[in-house]
Amino acid sequence: MIVEDIAEMGKLLEHVLSGISGLNISGIAQNCAEARLELTRRRPDLVFLDELLPGESSADFLKESTATIKY
Repeated sequence: MIVEDIAEMGKLLEHVLSGISGLNISGIAQNCAEARLELTRRRPDLVFLDELLPGESSADFLKESTATIKY
């Protein structure tokens, strides 16, 4: 999953990463709220998380996600 608030950058990352064999992009979220929802829906193995996101600290989101989501 990709978490990136700039749509063009999200599409670029999706394009580049989709060329890697065995890697499937499960979705693109533009903020922490969307990412949180996608995490519960899709449960990706890997999240590409933008460091600077609007409205909520990506560092806080990362701490919360790793503490609450169990695989």
